[in-house]
Order: sequence, then C-alpha cells, then structure tokens
Amino acid sequence: MANAAAMARKQSRWATGTSKPEPTVDSLQELLELSKSRIQELEERVVELEKTSRFHEQQSAELSQALAKVQAQSAALTEDLDAQIERSTNLYKSLRVEKRARQRGQARKGVMEEQIKLLKSADLKMAVDLQTVKSNASKAVDALLKTEKENTALRSELSKTLEQCTTEAVLAKRKLTQACDKIKEHKKLSEKLKKCCDRAATVQANALKRATARVKKESAVHQLLHKGVFTEKTRNLIRLLVRAGCSRAYVGEVIHAVFKTAGISVQGKVSRRTVSRVILEGYFAANMQLGHEMLAAKSECLCLCLIPTVVSPTGF
Repeated sequence: MANAAAMARKQSRWATGTSKPEPTVDSLQELLELSKSRIQELEERVVELEKTSRFHEQQSAELSQALAKVQAQSAALTEDLDAQIERSTNLYKSLRVEKRARQRGQARKGVMEEQIKLLKSADLKMAVDLQTVKSNASKAVDALLKTEKENTALRSELSKTLEQCTTEAVLAKRKLTQACDKIKEHKKLSEKLKKCCDRAATVQANALKRATARVKKESAVHQLLHKGVFTEKTRNLIRLLVRAGCSRAYVGEVIHAVFKTAGISVQGKVSRRTVSRVILEGYFAANMQLGHEMLAAKSECLCLCLIPTVVSPTGF
C-alpha cells in the first residue's frame, strides 16, 4: 500500500511538474553501463556503415572499369541492392528495437526513481552520494543525447547511400537495355548471315551439278578433228586398226561402232582416202625416223635390225 501511495504521489508530481525524480547509485550505474553498451553498439554500427560505404566505393570503381561485362555487373548490382535493402530493413528493425529499449529504460528509470525516493526517506546519509549520482546521470543523459544525434546523422548517411544505390541501379538497368538491344541486332545479323550461308551452299551445290553435267556432256563427245585436222590419237587409232587387218573403207565405221558401244558420240568422219593418207604419213615418218637412227647408229648391224620396223604404205 505504501508503494502504491508513493507511485500515486510520483505520478501527481510528474503531472504537475513540481518535482523531479531522484535516482539511486546502483540504478545510475546500471544506466551508465547500459549507455556504454549502447555507445559501443552504435560505434560498431558506425564501423559497419563505413564498411558499407567503402564497399559502395569499390562497387562504383568496378562498375566504371567493367563496362564490357554488363550482364555480370547487373547481377552484382541486383545482389548488392538486395543486400542494401536487407541492411536498411535490419537497421530499421534495430532502430525500432532501440526505441523500445529506450522506452523500457525510461520505465525502469521511473521505477528506480521511486525506489530512490523511498531510500531517501529511509536514510538521509545517502544524500551526498545521490548528488554525485545525479551529476553522473546528467552526464549519461548528455551522452545519450549525443548518441541520438549520431543516430540522426547515420540515418541521413543511410538515406544518401540508398539514393546513390538507386541511381546506380537505374544506370545499370539502362546499360542492360542497351546491351539487350545490341544483342538483338547481333542475333538478327547472325540469322541473316546464316541464311546467306545456306543460300550460298545451295548455289554452290547447283553450280557443282551444272559443272558435272557439262563435264559429262563434254566427256560423252569424242572429237576426231581439232581445228579441221585429225588428231594424233585418231591417226594412231587408224594405223592400229589397219595393222589389225581392218579394211580401209570400214575404219571409220569401226571407230564409230566402238565409241557407240561405249556410250560416246563421235564427231567427224574417216573416209578411205583419209586412211590411206594417214598410212602414207606414217610410212614417211617411219622412214625419216629410220634414216635418223641409221645416221646415229655406230654399226650396220644395228641399222639392219631397225629395218624390219618400217611400215609399208599398204599397211602390211
């Protein structure tokens, strides 16, 4: 009941604003320890924020150096944005937790102030100590105010960093769109080139077919004459047929029949008169060769050995 009455008096005094609560030494020491722990936490948060700022500076340097790697940078920027959003949410949560802790501390402070009043009524010797504790408490309050100011500064820095991250994300998205447009253009060019290659392959195949058809046509025709003159091959063939016993009148027919059976058409005709002329030409050429060999021979025996090789004009 005494505690309830004291609490009611305290509330009435707070409402009227006539008196201030007087804390105890132990409560003030606990408050000081709490304030120190909070200051350490805030310093650690400041270090984390400096690390995040350095991390953002490194990110900006990497983005300026690696413009060619747009897709990798976009993935990294998205990950960084997610991390920063998570950090901002975590910081917001931590601030909310701090606010709640502060409210709880204030409630505890009120309780402690009530206890201090009870101790004052019970023992007057603690007055001097209480004055010192009050001075320490004022210092602790000043420190808490400083920490609150630092928190506001850190919030402003966080907002700035978030704005910078958003601007960097917008730039990265623009670069990604540009890169996607370039990729689409390159894909279109590649498709056009593939079509051209396919058409070139078909054109080349058709050209090869035409060339083979021309070669087949040319090979299927045998020319006995070249510029109006019988070739050496046809002359040798005529002499061979005559030596084999073929009649001069049927030499041309035999040549046509043989090539016809082979599936080759022959252009040009061989008459009996041309056969006799070819044989005479061969005879004179053989005599000329014989004379040349006789002149070049060292003895007459060799010449006599060469005489039977001469072909007579009759072909026998």
